[in-house]
Amino acid sequence: MAINCNNSDTNAAEKARRHIGEADPDTLRVMADRASTLWEHGDLPQARALQETVLDETRRVFGKNHLNTAVAMNSLALTLHAQDHFSDARQLLEPAVEIFRVVLGNEYPDTLSIMSNLGRTHEAEGNYSEARTIQESVLDVLRHS
Repeated sequence: MAINCNNSDTNAAEKARRHIGEADPDTLRVMADRASTLWEHGDLPQARALQETVLDETRRVFGKNHLNTAVAMNSLALTLHAQDHFSDARQLLEPAVEIFRVVLGNEYPDTLSIMSNLGRTHEAEGNYSEARTIQESVLDVLRHS
């Protein structure tokens, strides 16, 4: 049973949780949408807390190597990066990149996007050599596609 709501419904995640349970894929999607809205409105602590819940439940429902899990990892990593928690962000992005590569391939746009996120995180940590290597790899794929 899908629950349709727009991102402005601040109670959507709670409604979904109550009606169909936190472990339901539709509930996880609504919760992720809500976290995105919180992020966009600058409430990074609340977005992070919700994204952590989404990631935990997504791992439990789909498994640690599922694409949905990698998407949740990327979302949380972006929030951590915005909060200057670069090491924590990198620790999520590295395995997420591998999941994207295995599931979608090296040349898929989403794979390249998450690789770029990892490169930016390395740059923020001051690891310019690794950042450059990743960024050049992404650019090389884009030039040849």
